Amino acid sequence: MSTRRTTPERPFLPQTESYTSDNKDDSYEKEEKQASISRRPNKGRPALIGLLLLVVVAYFSVSHMQMTSDSKLQQVKSLRWNDESEEDSHDQHESDSEDDQSITTKPESSLHDSQCTIWLGASALKGHPGMGVFTTRDISSGSAVMPKGDGIAIPLFNVHASSKSAPNKEAKSAMLKMWMYYIWSVNKPDHITYEEYGGMSSYFPGYASLTNHHCTLKSLRQRYLEPFYDDSLVNRFEDPGAGAFSYDAGRDNIVNRDVKAGEELFLNYGYCKHGKQHKGTEWADKTFMPQDFKEATNIIFGALWKSLKVKDGELVVDLASDTFESGEISDLVAQLLPKNTEELKEMRLAGDTIDDLQNYLAQYKGLNHREPEWIRELGLCLENFVLGKSTLKQAGNGGIAQFHLSEGEIIAPVPLLQIIDKEALTIYRKLEGEYKAVGKQLLLNYCWGHSESSLLLCPQTNAVLLNHCSTRTKECGSKGPNAQI
Repeated sequence: MSTRRTTPERPFLPQTESYTSDNKDDSYEKEEKQASISRRPNKGRPALIGLLLLVVVAYFSVSHMQMTSDSKLQQVKSLRWNDESEEDSHDQHESDSEDDQSITTKPESSLHDSQCTIWLGASALKGHPGMGVFTTRDISSGSAVMPKGDGIAIPLFNVHASSKSAPNKEAKSAMLKMWMYYIWSVNKPDHITYEEYGGMSSYFPGYASLTNHHCTLKSLRQRYLEPFYDDSLVNRFEDPGAGAFSYDAGRDNIVNRDVKAGEELFLNYGYCKHGKQHKGTEWADKTFMPQDFKEATNIIFGALWKSLKVKDGELVVDLASDTFESGEISDLVAQLLPKNTEELKEMRLAGDTIDDLQNYLAQYKGLNHREPEWIRELGLCLENFVLGKSTLKQAGNGGIAQFHLSEGEIIAPVPLLQIIDKEALTIYRKLEGEYKAVGKQLLLNYCWGHSESSLLLCPQTNAVLLNHCSTRTKECGSKGPNAQI
């Protein structure tokens, strides 16, 4: 998964909408026409310069596979794009040296860093090389993580169904190998199911799609925003923008227990036991599950407790030689057991009940501890802008700044999900005995690509809310776009 970053081209204030430009308006006009969906006029897709920047970032990630996630974020956070040198790189993109000239160091952390409380950072899960979502404020049980919910939901039509004779069956199959982990096909609002009973799914770009799974430390529950469906932004019978953007609201994430600053936020995906439950769940054998915490707790309350002895006035652990015979416990359980007397004492102070000790093991033995200061230093803010009505005609919703952002600051991290062949988003129906293309998935309007490439890159955060503003017509104001990718 690649990551892009979005930075302001000029300062803008809270309640200001941010816009990006493809820097080459003619390329947007040459995009292929959609069959049953009108192209969103303000959701332009980047021209060649955007793909060049993506290649630089993607190559950086691939060629530094041995680096830790936190060191990657530290380097990303210290960079910003310089407008003038980027234009030079665009004019002479065949020169390898231009890439280095287009990067300068970022100014010191600004005021909004202290206001931001929801962050993307290297996950605290041990053995997990990916990213996770953290809070740097205490959140009491029953409170919302963000005051305005988590962006939008993008409906997907019959994406799981793929006839063996459909023209795009291979493209859809390749797409689902990645996207099956990010598409919600259950617990959908009724209006999505009614569009195609049993065949509708939703994609929720936003911090919830970045949240990792934990059965024991789950801290989030989700609810639908009200209204969960809003088609009042344009007139669906008269406006050309109707149908080109999603009417569906995202989800509101509520904490189901008190959460302390520095904690990683977790959802429960429903996979809470070892063993391959269905295709794609092989990872379940490599991560801590409730049964591991339970088994470790039983050992600690049982065998280890019985082996405690007082020697020369000190508490010592006198383990029998056969306490942990090879093969009796799994490697995961072994990692949870105390390694010395001091660790055992700490575990005894964790509480008097089995649940207390299981939660202690999950929190302190199964995770790498993160301090709020560490998160602010190495993390990337996920709440610089929120969902709001766009100031552009026909655009629907947009990204509205919550904090003052100075020129050159990172607005949002943009992890990307790839679609190797955009033909996967073509909708086919069998008409008169043969498959015919009848439209495109709405997701196409929220992904980035190029007319001469089959590759699509789809933001996994609220970066999907950033609308297009032409540098030529400047419909967003006399100064033109205020953000760049």
